[in-house]
Amino acid sequence: MKMTKNSDGSYSFSLTPEDFFSDTGIETIGVLAKAKDATGDKKSEDFIFQVGLFEVNFISPSGYTSVVESGENLEVEATSSSNSNFKLKENNNLINEVNG
Repeated sequence: MKMTKNSDGSYSFSLTPEDFFSDTGIETIGVLAKAKDATGDKKSEDFIFQVGLFEVNFISPSGYTSVVESGENLEVEATSSSNSNFKLKENNNLINEVNG
Protein backbone atom coordinates (compact mmCIF):
# COMPACT_ATOMS: atom_id res chain seq x y z
CA MET A 1 0.00 0.00 0.00
CA LYS A 2 1.40 3.41 -0.93
CA MET A 3 0.99 6.69 0.94
CA THR A 4 -0.24 9.84 -0.78
CA LYS A 5 1.77 13.05 -0.47
CA ASN A 6 -0.50 15.88 0.70
CA SER A 7 -0.15 19.52 -0.34
CA ASP A 8 1.14 20.45 3.14
CA GLY A 9 4.09 18.02 2.90
CA SER A 10 2.50 15.33 5.07
CA TYR A 11 1.53 11.87 3.86
CA SER A 12 -1.70 9.93 4.30
CA PHE A 13 -3.26 6.59 3.45
CA SER A 14 -6.69 4.99 3.60
CA LEU A 15 -7.06 1.51 4.97
CA THR A 16 -10.12 -0.70 4.68
CA PRO A 17 -9.41 -3.71 6.94
CA GLU A 18 -11.65 -6.03 4.93
CA ASP A 19 -9.39 -5.47 1.89
CA PHE A 20 -6.49 -7.07 3.77
CA PHE A 21 -8.05 -9.35 6.38
CA SER A 22 -10.92 -11.83 6.32
CA ASP A 23 -11.73 -10.99 9.96
CA THR A 24 -14.15 -8.09 10.52
CA GLY A 25 -13.75 -8.03 14.34
CA ILE A 26 -10.32 -6.34 14.26
CA GLU A 27 -9.52 -4.26 17.36
CA THR A 28 -5.88 -3.22 16.75
CA ILE A 29 -3.86 -2.57 13.59
CA GLY A 30 -0.10 -1.97 13.42
CA VAL A 31 1.47 0.04 10.59
CA LEU A 32 5.13 0.26 9.63
CA ALA A 33 6.22 2.82 7.01
CA LYS A 34 9.25 1.94 4.85
CA ALA A 35 11.32 3.87 2.31
CA LYS A 36 10.23 3.60 -1.32
CA ASP A 37 13.04 1.21 -2.22
CA ALA A 38 12.80 -0.63 1.17
CA THR A 39 16.59 -0.86 1.47
CA GLY A 40 18.60 -0.52 4.66
CA ASP A 41 16.91 0.58 7.85
CA LYS A 42 14.73 3.30 6.29
CA LYS A 43 11.56 2.60 8.19
CA SER A 44 9.42 4.09 10.93
CA GLU A 45 8.56 2.80 14.35
CA ASP A 46 5.44 0.67 14.50
CA PHE A 47 2.30 2.78 14.73
CA ILE A 48 -0.46 0.99 16.62
CA PHE A 49 -4.06 2.07 16.00
CA GLN A 50 -6.99 1.02 18.13
CA VAL A 51 -9.94 0.36 15.86
CA GLY A 52 -13.37 -0.93 16.59
CA LEU A 53 -16.80 -1.37 15.30
CA PHE A 54 -18.63 1.77 14.27
CA GLU A 55 -22.17 1.54 13.07
CA VAL A 56 -24.30 4.16 11.31
CA ASN A 57 -28.02 3.59 10.86
CA PHE A 58 -30.02 5.74 8.48
CA ILE A 59 -33.51 6.28 9.85
CA SER A 60 -34.62 8.59 7.06
CA PRO A 61 -34.53 8.04 4.17
CA SER A 62 -35.02 4.36 4.90
CA GLY A 63 -34.36 3.12 1.36
CA TYR A 64 -31.15 3.04 -0.64
CA THR A 65 -32.43 5.38 -3.35
CA SER A 66 -34.40 8.60 -2.96
CA VAL A 67 -35.67 10.68 -5.84
CA VAL A 68 -36.09 14.36 -5.00
CA GLU A 69 -37.43 16.99 -7.38
CA SER A 70 -35.31 20.09 -7.87
CA GLY A 71 -35.96 22.58 -5.06
CA GLU A 72 -37.52 20.00 -2.71
CA ASN A 73 -36.00 19.08 0.65
CA LEU A 74 -34.96 15.64 1.82
CA GLU A 75 -34.75 15.06 5.55
CA VAL A 76 -31.81 12.90 6.57
CA GLU A 77 -31.78 11.33 10.02
CA ALA A 78 -29.14 8.93 11.28
CA THR A 79 -27.80 7.47 14.50
CA SER A 80 -24.38 6.02 15.28
CA SER A 81 -22.93 3.60 17.79
CA SER A 82 -20.64 6.30 19.25
CA ASN A 83 -20.56 10.05 19.63
CA SER A 84 -19.89 11.34 16.10
CA ASN A 85 -19.69 14.35 13.84
CA PHE A 86 -21.79 14.15 10.68
CA LYS A 87 -21.20 16.08 7.47
CA LEU A 88 -23.77 15.98 4.70
CA LYS A 89 -22.40 16.86 1.27
CA GLU A 90 -23.83 17.26 -2.19
CA ASN A 91 -21.31 17.07 -5.04
CA ASN A 92 -18.57 17.56 -2.43
CA ASN A 93 -20.19 20.80 -1.14
CA LEU A 94 -21.04 20.88 2.57
CA ILE A 95 -24.82 21.20 3.02
CA ASN A 96 -25.15 20.57 6.75
CA GLU A 97 -23.03 19.55 9.71
CA VAL A 98 -23.99 18.18 13.14
CA ASN A 99 -21.37 17.65 15.84
CA GLY A 100 -21.79 15.38 18.81
